Amino acid sequence: MSSLVEHANTCENMDALRGFEGKAAALYFELYGLLFKKELPFYTPNFHRVRQPPTDPVNSLLSFGYSLLHTNIFSLVRMKGMNPYIGFLHAEDKGNPALINDLVEEFRTIVDSLTLYTLNKGILRHKDFYYRKDKCGCFLTDEARKTYLEVFERRMWEESTDPTSGKTLNIRRHMEMQVLKLRDVLTGTREKYEPYRTEW
Repeated sequence: MSSLVEHANTCENMDALRGFEGKAAALYFELYGLLFKKELPFYTPNFHRVRQPPTDPVNSLLSFGYSLLHTNIFSLVRMKGMNPYIGFLHAEDKGNPALINDLVEEFRTIVDSLTLYTLNKGILRHKDFYYRKDKCGCFLTDEARKTYLEVFERRMWEESTDPTSGKTLNIRRHMEMQVLKLRDVLTGTREKYEPYRTEW
């Protein structure tokens, strides 16, 4: 991971940069699967992130959580008068909100830690997920989705200190601050963009 960070810091080619990010993500998720309690079926050595469709409960929760982050940040970006489809790191394909995808990256570990908490604590269990009849995809039941939304909302209200301003903010306010920081950089009122960092 340290080597990939060094390569990323000196990389001048966007495709190569995305390649380094992909390798880092694969390493991250391989270890991530080991953080679930061993007695649970969610403990998965060599875990792999699978998106469309998610193939197991862990991937299902990650996908749902990331989509909630995406929705929250999309609303903030539009509220601040910015174009969500013009980004920096993600490809600007037709209909792809590249700027939202860029900003979501900073907050993914919130969902990662929430997924661990929800499953390791038994808040959601295997019975709270179902597989489609064609075996193509694993999804939350309606009741489980409500439970996760409650846990997610509580997490969004948790407060921590913003290292730049020193203010105590909840997660949504941190998201808003990042959107404002980016807008300030684009308008020239801020010299450098500082990404959001969180501790588990």
